[in-house]
This record gives sequence, structure tokens and C-alpha cells, in this order.
Amino acid sequence: MKKQIILLALLSSFFLLDSCANRAGSIKNNERKTEISDGYSSQDSRNYTGSASVVEDLNQAIPLETYLRGVSGVLINGQGRNAQVRIRGLVNSFVGDSEPLFVINGNAINGGFSTVYEMVPTNDIKSVSVLKDAGSTGIYGSRAANGVIVIQLKKRNDL
Repeated sequence: MKKQIILLALLSSFFLLDSCANRAGSIKNNERKTEISDGYSSQDSRNYTGSASVVEDLNQAIPLETYLRGVSGVLINGQGRNAQVRIRGLVNSFVGDSEPLFVINGNAINGGFSTVYEMVPTNDIKSVSVLKDAGSTGIYGSRAANGVIVIQLKKRNDL
């Protein structure tokens, strides 16, 4: 009798563990991939070796600086076109301006955040990637010494 109870308990625990493992596998397979764009190419965030953050699903029409406030390491002072954007730890005051480089659909934008704010309607933004390490200088040169904010638009407009 004891052997039958132990056997029944082992079998039921086996089926319970098997069903839990199947559920965990299906949840893992349904995870959404996050793409990090450096302006020239995109790669899966699991394969990206630098320091970057991504803001996706920008379906709401709120100002760009509001989205950037949610990114760790990005500091925003002010609102609207007069907002100052800084990436924490990347302040290169010897060169002059400490604002990051803005890239829209692969095109580097001169003029900083105020120019980007006027150029890009919030409704057109698909994703925003913030490159926070020195690896971005390998792509954009010394202009990227203060970091890079890459904006991908839903529509490929010529800027």
C-alpha cells in the first residue's frame, strides 16, 4: 500500500513538473525581441556588447523629452524645445557642448535637441535608442563623445 502511494505521488509530481516546464518554455519563446539601432544597423539587445537603452512603442503623442526621461542615465533639464539633454557620465566639457549627438534614420543632425524637437513630430517616432558608451565614437567619431540618441521614424522621410 505504501509503495502504491509513493508511486502515485511520484507520478503526479512528474506530470506537474512537466506541465510547468512546458508553460515556462512557451513564455520564454513569446518574449519580444528588443532591437538596438546604432543608426546604420540594428541588432538584438542580447547580442549588443555596449551600453544602450531603447524606448519602443511610441504610440502616444507626448514630447520626446518625456520619453527620454524614462531612460536610465539620461538627464533632462527643462521642457519642450529648450530642454537640455545629457547622458550621465559622458560630459565632455573640454570640447564645448556636452549634448549628445542626435541621429535620425541614420543621418547625424547638427544643432542638438532643439533642432530635433522641431524636425520630428512625436507621432512619427518608431523607436529611440540611447548609446551610452565610448563604442559609439567608433561609428560617429568625436561628435559621439557625449553619447548618441538614435531615432528611427515609422516613415523613412528624407531629412
